[in-house]
Amino acid sequence: MDKQIIGIATGHDNYGVDIARGIARYMQGKPNWEVWSELNKSMPILRDPEIPQFNGRAIIGRFMDPKQIAVLRRRRMIVINVSHREEYLDVPTVGPDDVTIGRMAAEYYLQRGFTHFAYVGIDAHWYSRQRYVGFAQRLYEAGRDCLRIGVDTSPPDLNVAQPERSQLEQFLHTLPRPTAIMTCNDIRGRHVIEACAKLGINVPNEIAVLGVDNDEWQSLLTRSPLSSIDPDPQGIGYAAAKLLDGILQKRPNQPQRILIPPKGVLSRHSTDVVAVTDPVVAKAVEYVRARLAQPLHVDNLVTVAGVSRRNLEMRFKQYLGQGPQQFIWQMRVDRAKTLILQSDLTMKEIATRCGFTDSVQFSVVFRRIMKVAPGQYREKFRT
Repeated sequence: MDKQIIGIATGHDNYGVDIARGIARYMQGKPNWEVWSELNKSMPILRDPEIPQFNGRAIIGRFMDPKQIAVLRRRRMIVINVSHREEYLDVPTVGPDDVTIGRMAAEYYLQRGFTHFAYVGIDAHWYSRQRYVGFAQRLYEAGRDCLRIGVDTSPPDLNVAQPERSQLEQFLHTLPRPTAIMTCNDIRGRHVIEACAKLGINVPNEIAVLGVDNDEWQSLLTRSPLSSIDPDPQGIGYAAAKLLDGILQKRPNQPQRILIPPKGVLSRHSTDVVAVTDPVVAKAVEYVRARLAQPLHVDNLVTVAGVSRRNLEMRFKQYLGQGPQQFIWQMRVDRAKTLILQSDLTMKEIATRCGFTDSVQFSVVFRRIMKVAPGQYREKFRT
């Protein structure tokens, strides 16, 4: 087998490292692939002075400049792009399904009873615009509007420039309460939470914040631990390496663009709220949230709410789009998803912690909502 030298230029931030992990996972079955990863020590892009140093057969990288790709193509290299900042760079590209990410965020908030929504993004970036499209599209289907603020630049560090900060603070100050905000990534989510702290806005009770990337470092740096959608960068890396393998082996009909679906929402404090204006539903919701690990029946909620079962069913469907039993199942599955992905607990232990009677009931309910068994969910999405 001829040796193939493959360059990896995915960057050294958490997102880029996870893409590289996905590539490495695929390469375990490719003993003839040799990695050259001395590119790009600090930024998640390949810089022009580094191009002459690489003489491999192919490269997988987060490319944002057509000139870089042109240089590599003139040298007859195979280029796979794993950046989604630009719409089209005329090379095979693997990236997250940004519209689906936006729709997932909207669905997450709708299930929690929010009626006011906003999006904070970066107008210059393609992925941000696409995430807004998905978010606003799903809200429109539910009969809801979405306010939006976008900025023209992405700061090289984690600090927002003063004009941009003032613009963001003014936007947040004018929002109705409570509002559910989706941000284009976790860095923007951190910016929103810091601005809320300065303005005296309570997160999550007045403004809930949901980011994208599941960047644990950003969450740790944030005053209120940030809920986030995991776009599955490892899956992106794996798919990019698989695509490259197909091109190297000259398999026909290789796709030009592959979109990887997100893993799901990792709930943390920044969205730990259910926004319901109806006091009867609100009382029942708080009862459920405080007792998820305990046996719960709709009759318990009827007693707590002080209304008839039929009245409670009607109110839940009006404000949350689902009946009380479905809401209980949804809350339990949401908690189970977090434990499946972020702990080593067995499925039996997770079932107990989430209030299911046993692992059989857990599996049936989880599969009904997620369309996949709990064990398969862990196998597919576990980092």
